[in-house]
Amino acid sequence: EAVEQITEERDEPALSHLLDVTSRPLTKEDKPKTEDEDEDEDEEDEAPKGFALEFHFEQPNPFFTNATLTKVYHMVDDEDPILEFSEGTDIDWLPGKNLCVKVMRRKASAKKGGKKSNKPDTKTERTDSFFNFFSPPVIPDEDAQLDDEELEQLQEAMEMDYEIGSVIKD
Repeated sequence: EAVEQITEERDEPALSHLLDVTSRPLTKEDKPKTEDEDEDEDEEDEAPKGFALEFHFEQPNPFFTNATLTKVYHMVDDEDPILEFSEGTDIDWLPGKNLCVKVMRRKASAKKGGKKSNKPDTKTERTDSFFNFFSPPVIPDEDAQLDDEELEQLQEAMEMDYEIGSVIKD
């Protein structure tokens, strides 16, 4: 049901190539790469808290070249379901197949002198798609000044993201 909430009809042809969905606890390989890699040696050996969901797709498929799309949930603590942040695979869409955007044609506007431009007038707009699941909410850095409304929206987006991930995992 959670997946149905985030799935659009236009996603169905791509999702028909989904072979399996697996879940696993995080390992040391899932540790996010930080700029200051010389942290305490003890911490280095610890696997991050959280879980990964792996969506295995048929290869080749007519939409993207990734065989596996992964969504990783980094938790503050294993016991307490508090999401620190999540990250997803960058999808290598084949040309013209990106389901996360739609291309809109703009009305051709007459240029000065009455000549029309030869280039097609299009604009790309983000659209609802299951595949946006792999582009989770971005947590701004500590210096970013968010007002209460923006903070609330981020909090809600993160809760929704985690809720969907948990349902899929279970």
